[in-house]
Amino acid sequence: MTRLTFPEPAADLLERSHEILDRYLTPHTPGRSGWAIGGGSALAARWKHRWSKDLDIIVGTDTEFARLTEAESPAFWREMRAAGATTIETEGTLRFKFGERQIEILGDEPMPRTGHERIELTCGDAVVQATMLGTAQILFSKLYHRGLGAPVRDLYDMSVAFELAQAELAIAVNGRSERLVKTAAWTWDAQNDGYRKRAKSELRDVPDEFRHIRENPGTVAAEAVTMSLYRFMTVEVAHGAITARYGSDEFTHDAMYTTAADARAGFEADGLNAALKARGWNPRRILEEAISALENGQTLMVAPIAGEDRGHSGTR
Repeated sequence: MTRLTFPEPAADLLERSHEILDRYLTPHTPGRSGWAIGGGSALAARWKHRWSKDLDIIVGTDTEFARLTEAESPAFWREMRAAGATTIETEGTLRFKFGERQIEILGDEPMPRTGHERIELTCGDAVVQATMLGTAQILFSKLYHRGLGAPVRDLYDMSVAFELAQAELAIAVNGRSERLVKTAAWTWDAQNDGYRKRAKSELRDVPDEFRHIRENPGTVAAEAVTMSLYRFMTVEVAHGAITARYGSDEFTHDAMYTTAADARAGFEADGLNAALKARGWNPRRILEEAISALENGQTLMVAPIAGEDRGHSGTR
């Protein structure tokens, strides 16, 4: 099991709350599936690229939030107050405020559906076992929920991802339409002066190698997501394998799947399902056509795609 050091002061919130969340939150999640850590704190644990004060807790969208009100779950609220929560808000999402810090419980369905893992997190003198979302899942959530109005920390995270986790950033970016990504990038670049001012106070202890991002967060993030857009995607069946090739002028990724099970798992984990869907294709039909050709020993070019899919051959 991977062990990471969780960033302070968010680490203190996790140490205080994880057992309480297991007792009172997990029973009301879909199938008792539990909760996962997302957001910038999880990225900071992996990259040590910034300070993080808040803790984002992700649960399934079918979580019974009505069971988590003070009237329905008074012990939950009582124990969170005993752990230091000074204010509890239930408008929109459930937030436990600890002075300037907060734990926010969000209902969301991660994309890709796979990628989260159980991790040991060092929090001060304690070691906490918790599920953490994958990097691509976190970046997709930032783009999906806060794209045009992204806070400066999100732009910083995406820019750092372009340097440290380019493949994961590309999965997140290409899960959205090219038009939406370009609109968000244009907005960030146009608002760069405002982002630069906010970065001075909001981005603390930035490592030297990322100071150039803090100086122009809107412009650098705009370039990062634009350069991550796929200019081509092909799915080919030949020589006993399904090969997906996708990328841009800057990079090319090749993914090879030799069995139907590998292809089904890989299309999801590698973000191909979301990328195809964002371009107006039916990923399930493309995948099943490729698997059929694989199992019948056929050679087939299933779906050549360029840009925003201005032309196509294969199966919609």
